Amino acid sequence: VRDKIRQEQSAVKTIQRTLGDLRADVQLEQPSPFAATIDGQTFDKRKEAGAAILTAASDMLQNGQTDRENIGSYGGFRLSLDELDFGHYALQLEGKGTYSVNFELAKADAQGLAVRMSNAVNDLPGAVKKMETALDRSEKAIPALEEQVRAWPKEDELKTAEQRHREVIDQIGR
Repeated sequence: VRDKIRQEQSAVKTIQRTLGDLRADVQLEQPSPFAATIDGQTFDKRKEAGAAILTAASDMLQNGQTDRENIGSYGGFRLSLDELDFGHYALQLEGKGTYSVNFELAKADAQGLAVRMSNAVNDLPGAVKKMETALDRSEKAIPALEEQVRAWPKEDELKTAEQRHREVIDQIGR
């Protein structure tokens, strides 16, 4: 039970930190209508933006790069690319927090990739609500768990038996 209490306390700290990032990122600009800048060129069509991201990933593959910082922006979010393993990439949308859209270069659809990029940040208000629910659940669990950890009526008897056990072990060892 004590381990579970420590786990919940750790979860509360992590959730609070993540929640702060999410709340800050909800405030960042999300372009309407769609607009993304990739490698210095601004795109107002999802398919073209997705194609530019795929081209950047393809260039990384050809050049042997495993990551590429700041390939552009989507609203108030910086965009970066990371190679996860051969041909698999993560498009990172970076605000206060980082939101990933994973894709396989050989199978990715340009339009679909740009839609997933938009959804990654459009879904942030829902993520805030989920994190608030998780925080509330963890904060309520801690007192309930702490209530289970109370003094055991035979604790003194146990300590006496443990002490006697150590004494016997010491005498045997001599």
